Amino acid sequence: MDILNIAAGFALLLAGRQIYWLFVGVIGFLVGAYFASDVLAAQPEWLILLAALAVGVLSALLAIVLQRVAVGLAGFFGGGYFAMILAAELGANSEAFGLIAFLIGGFVAALLVLVVFDWALIGLSALFGALTIVTAVDLEPSIRLFVGLGLFVVGVVVQTGLLLRHRSQTAVAPPS
Repeated sequence: MDILNIAAGFALLLAGRQIYWLFVGVIGFLVGAYFASDVLAAQPEWLILLAALAVGVLSALLAIVLQRVAVGLAGFFGGGYFAMILAAELGANSEAFGLIAFLIGGFVAALLVLVVFDWALIGLSALFGALTIVTAVDLEPSIRLFVGLGLFVVGVVVQTGLLLRHRSQTAVAPPS
């Protein structure tokens, strides 16, 4: 599964805004996997993977049909997931603190996505692409942070370049 996580991470990192439905689907899959591993802990791994995949596919379909709502929800779950992982990395082992971090991170990210749609998609998809890649690769914790930050910056730069090129190509030329 690590190779799939790395591939999905690079897709999010470099093209998350352009293929937003993939961003929403991957976030749905990651959050679904996290919660399914708790809820279905005694079940076989394939069942947990199937549940996570179902949440990811439903998320992607929702993104295609209801773009703003789905991306807002992905922002909420993505921001919550990131805040929860960050809280755990900083040593907060309390389940209640993790839930509070999830809710705060989720609301902040959802608000960002709804207010500055393209830029939030770029930032969140680059962040989750980087996070997905570094968690799938076995790295020392101190190196993981720098690799993750480097990947995040690369993702933001690449996606910003693609967005600006797209906007310049679709801009209406002034009359001659």
